[in-house]
Amino acid sequence: MSKKTSLFRLIKSLTGAEKRYFLQMASKNKSESNYITLFRAIEEQEQYDEALIKATFKDRKFATQLHVTKINLTELILRALKSFHARNSVNATLLELLREIEILFAKELFDLCFLRLEKALSLTERFEKFPLQVELLTWHRKLIAATSTVNLSGVTQVLQEEKRIIGKIKNLNGFWNDSMRVYDSPAGDSEMNAKEIYLLEKAESVQAKILHHHFLFTRYYITGKQEEANQQVSKLIQLLENNPAGIEDDPTSYITAIMNKVVLLLSFKRWKELPVLLSKVSALINSSRFQNESQLTVRLWIRLYNVELEMYRDTKELEKGMRLIGVIQSYIQARKVSITTEYLIMFYFQFASIYFLAKDFSKSLKWINEIINTNFGSIRLDIQKYTRILNLIVHFELGNISLLQYATDSSKRFLKKNKIVFQAEELLLQLFSKIVHLDNEKYSATFKTSLVEWQALDQGKRAQIEDYVDVSGWLKENLA
Repeated sequence: MSKKTSLFRLIKSLTGAEKRYFLQMASKNKSESNYITLFRAIEEQEQYDEALIKATFKDRKFATQLHVTKINLTELILRALKSFHARNSVNATLLELLREIEILFAKELFDLCFLRLEKALSLTERFEKFPLQVELLTWHRKLIAATSTVNLSGVTQVLQEEKRIIGKIKNLNGFWNDSMRVYDSPAGDSEMNAKEIYLLEKAESVQAKILHHHFLFTRYYITGKQEEANQQVSKLIQLLENNPAGIEDDPTSYITAIMNKVVLLLSFKRWKELPVLLSKVSALINSSRFQNESQLTVRLWIRLYNVELEMYRDTKELEKGMRLIGVIQSYIQARKVSITTEYLIMFYFQFASIYFLAKDFSKSLKWINEIINTNFGSIRLDIQKYTRILNLIVHFELGNISLLQYATDSSKRFLKKNKIVFQAEELLLQLFSKIVHLDNEKYSATFKTSLVEWQALDQGKRAQIEDYVDVSGWLKENLA
């Protein structure tokens, strides 16, 4: 990365709240007005153009030494960011306390130093900040040495505490090391079973226990043991809820655990259990912890919306689904550059599916065309395939028989080009090729034959498609 663009990338990464905070801080000092001017000039650029900045401000003194001004502006922004995020970060609070302890110690204000140390140690114990806890215990020894006259009473106790914390760090390191092998071949299970990470009683901290449950959840999930995976993720959620300090410090781990459980419940079709879990996630994202519109916050909302939409689609709660589509459309429109292509295509398909189920075929076709007419390349080829199947069904429902042959041939070319046409897809393509040449009164018999052929296919192959497009239901509707 070019050093010339580092300030540009830093400014472009700022959230709205972070920008406002920086400008508010900078505006308090008149001597920093040049930095505000440069900040706004860079902020307005789509691509960094230093020559334009120099030309625009050629009569301003700061432009003659622009490289120095940029360094100082970078420092000011980072200082503001540290101050802004200190309110939400335990680590930042502890580092500030460590700095205060160092200053007070140098001034020999030992009573005040002890008070800051006591507060910091309490935080490290509560939030399991082991490395910082060791650092603080070092300062504790220094304070005892500076204030004791004989035998340094208390040092032995501090050393024992330090040994305890170092033991926890070693234990946690071992759990992390074991967790890196979660995707090893199941053939190595006999060797893996001997690892400490399999044994909850070996975990000496909440962090190690979290790794234990997450490891087993992942292990069971990738080996197809869904019920066992659900049990482990449920235990993980309960562990986190029993330790609210951990959620306060790192809410994303809690959200990830809940969303992992949601994915399992969707596969189990246990929809009644979902609203409570989704409400917990929504409440957290709406909390002050996520008030800054960061990329992380956007990703969390997008994932939540996607799951909620899928739930409404599966449960046929179409009114709720269509209301949510409006909310999602507005959210995407305001943040389109932040939405990944994978989620964008998934949302378009969900929109098309819900409108199809609601028999609003025109709106369904609108979102189908958004996918077909956009070059998504090889991204989510499965969704692109299901979209084309849904496209053929929607054209039939709209009575666009004259377009059906073209749409069928186009779909066939797409599927063959991407090597994703199999027996089930071939059967559906043949059905639509036949429909084009039939009179209306012959549709029923053709659908009846196609339904028999469809149900004779391997259930697993059919299920892959029917998780997204209810082909059986559609064929049955057209038997009459």
